[in-house]
Amino acid sequence: MIIPLGACLTRYSEQWSKLGITLNLNEGLKIPWIQGKPTGRGCAVALVNSEKEDTILQQLIQEEIEEGTIELCSPDDISFYSLIFLFPKSNGGFRKVMDCRTINSYAPPTHFKMDDCRTVREIIQYNDWGVTLDLKHAYSHIPMEIESRRWLGFRYKDKNYRQRAMCFGLAIAPQTFTLLIRRVIAQLRPLMRIVAYLDDFLLLFKTKEEAETLTVVALQLFTSLGLTIEWQKSKLIPTHRFTYLGMDWDTIAMNVQPIGKRITKAKRMVRDRIRQTLKGVQTTAHTISKIVGILQSMSVCEPQTFVRSRNLITVKDQMVTDKGWNDSILLDSDQMEELLWWDVRLRNPLECNLIPFVVQAIITSDASQDGLGATLMIDNNKFAAQITNECYSTMTSNAREMLAILFALEEFTETLRYYNITDILIQTDNQTCAADIQKRSSCSQLNQILVQIMDYSGRNNWRLQSQWIPGVQNTIADKLSRGTDGSDFQLKQEIFDLICLTLELNPEIDAFATDYNTKTEKYISWKKESLAIATDAMKQNWGNQVVYYMFPHIPLINRVVGKLIQDKAKVLLITPDWNTLLSLTDLERIANKSIKLHQIKDCCEEGPLLAAAKANLPPGSLRAWVKNIVQNN
Repeated sequence: MIIPLGACLTRYSEQWSKLGITLNLNEGLKIPWIQGKPTGRGCAVALVNSEKEDTILQQLIQEEIEEGTIELCSPDDISFYSLIFLFPKSNGGFRKVMDCRTINSYAPPTHFKMDDCRTVREIIQYNDWGVTLDLKHAYSHIPMEIESRRWLGFRYKDKNYRQRAMCFGLAIAPQTFTLLIRRVIAQLRPLMRIVAYLDDFLLLFKTKEEAETLTVVALQLFTSLGLTIEWQKSKLIPTHRFTYLGMDWDTIAMNVQPIGKRITKAKRMVRDRIRQTLKGVQTTAHTISKIVGILQSMSVCEPQTFVRSRNLITVKDQMVTDKGWNDSILLDSDQMEELLWWDVRLRNPLECNLIPFVVQAIITSDASQDGLGATLMIDNNKFAAQITNECYSTMTSNAREMLAILFALEEFTETLRYYNITDILIQTDNQTCAADIQKRSSCSQLNQILVQIMDYSGRNNWRLQSQWIPGVQNTIADKLSRGTDGSDFQLKQEIFDLICLTLELNPEIDAFATDYNTKTEKYISWKKESLAIATDAMKQNWGNQVVYYMFPHIPLINRVVGKLIQDKAKVLLITPDWNTLLSLTDLERIANKSIKLHQIKDCCEEGPLLAAAKANLPPGSLRAWVKNIVQNN
């Protein structure tokens, strides 16, 4: 006897009961009306665009009648009609879908979580063996309650039909099926790692033998419960390289990338929309949604996915709220900027490293209206930084805190490179910033700063994770954000004197100093001081034939070298002697002479704030560079 799909699970209720699972589906699934019921009769239309589609739809309806998922009925047996149409499947076929938007507005689903590519990334391990399973007609396994069937009617070629089983288009369908399947995979989790995205399953094992044996166990469980396997789409031979949810996973190379068809489709959609917009053609909310959808489907491979589609999402949501999915607008410069970014990004490989995140460095940041502060911890070494020569009182507290994180990454860049750091944990006492960095998405007001953080991290091959900490545990960064100046470690006076004596130099102006650490009578301060001859050396003209002494902030070194070249300055410049300095080649080219100094910890002394923070001086040794100064032989 052939059991109709629409009654499949109820016929196997005894097997479900043996597993301790009560289906409660004997009467079928009831539509959980929350906001009343629809009025009127709905839309009794079958939407087809060609004779070919009409033939395909007719075949699908006949198959569903034979499977028992729909039934012929009289108009009196239908309370509401919904439009039906064809939706293309990834394998080239089509699926019949009901436009249940009206029904869904009266019976919206509650929030729930599903497995996805992020789940795979979290549990996958090196050298895993993978097997993929696919269920056939997944939703059709669940029968609908008699009264609920009346609200799931449609008409085709003057005949009336209604759903006997759950259908695509019904908003409660994904949640209903997911909650059901969770009961099944709970039986398998003690034996294997398993991911379930609706009717697509990934089984992961440590050995090939284990994979072959336990895959049979999984298949036996599914079939014993009346779940139908899609044998053609399932890949039952264990392998290290498999395709799942549109992604190619490799457990030997430990990477993942989108399948070629998905990349090609995304390129085509983005480029077509750019061309159409440049021609003055408007874009519908539905089209924007499809573009955003395919881009977000690849988010596991591109950390900037959500921040680089924020403007598109915002305008789409506003359009749908105001006038509906068919509303159209001409994309503005912000949305076009995102599309252009994606056009460039999709020309390069999209690939994600699956090696587990291991914290190598911890950055703790804080912000106040007076400044930004941060500490960096690498093993037992601790470094501190701050900036207080700017006013942040006009910014929101969330924006200040997000900016403090960006500042910390920029400030500690050379130190992170020196230690070959790739995995960084960001600690902040701001819950919004911690959440935004972790999920790689933010509101419009913070998105611009988050884009800079993600872009800067990407250029430096850093992986970031965030953690919220209570304010009472963030005292050092908090003090740094409110202090007077954190650039207060300086060359020891005896070291400075020895360098000048050795090189026969007499610098006249200390370009990066304060009243308590200047090495010359004249100095330029970070912020306004009564004894300083000027403020902010980067805004001064260095080409005035004066000999400068410069020991700049490490993050400023690249800009300083560029300005030295531009202004043709005479200078004694002190920098870390690091091979990772981006400006090292330029310094070696323009310097008349250089001498290597001792370790930074031996040549420098910390100022009061670094001492209070109990922070280490930067690692490595120093180097003194002389430029455009004629020395006596």
